Amino acid sequence: MTYYGLRANNIASVKPDYDFSSCQTLKGYTDFDKLGFTVTTEEGRSVSIYADRCGGSYSEAIVRDADGNEVFRSRTPDPELLKAYEAEQAAHPNYMPYFILQHDDYITLKVGMVEFTLFLSLIMLF
Repeated sequence: MTYYGLRANNIASVKPDYDFSSCQTLKGYTDFDKLGFTVTTEEGRSVSIYADRCGGSYSEAIVRDADGNEVFRSRTPDPELLKAYEAEQAAHPNYMPYFILQHDDYITLKVGMVEFTLFLSLIMLF
């Protein structure tokens, strides 16, 4: 969005990738396990988003130019985080893998929310 000028008010079209996407109902809950789509702006720029919630315990971004050539790739966990993740997973095999990978982000979010709540509470006291 930052690099390609994608905004809610300049979307010309959203084209779903029906071949990639998959929606399932499990135990009464319906949700996508895989989702793919391409957004095109009024300026003619396109970005495709693909997500596979069951594809493994990693996230990856691949950027391709208009000809389909890969120009950038980033993946997490990186090798250092992967070693820490594998050790934690071995120590706690019953944990959901994404709990381990997202642990630090959840802590950061929770600490920030508590600090902000305390800040607001102090303001209201004075």
